[in-house]
Amino acid sequence: MASGFSYGGGRARCFAYWQEFQQCYIKSDDPVTCVPQKADYLECLHHQKEIKRMQVIQAVQYEKQRLAAQEQAKEAAEHPPPAS
Repeated sequence: MASGFSYGGGRARCFAYWQEFQQCYIKSDDPVTCVPQKADYLECLHHQKEIKRMQVIQAVQYEKQRLAAQEQAKEAAEHPPPAS
């Protein structure tokens, strides 16, 4: 975090998380105690957990759609429309 300012001149979106992590690191004798603050800061920067969660949700939705389409095809094959 170079300056804490964003491109538009205001505060950077993750600056608060950076300050929280930095304060913990300065006050702590054992850096391991600051792991949650570090994780929050990195998540704010990279959104890795958010992206992973979205991928899991999309996979479940696609699977539901695939199963529904299979079920529709199965029903259509079992019950053909009457011949005219």
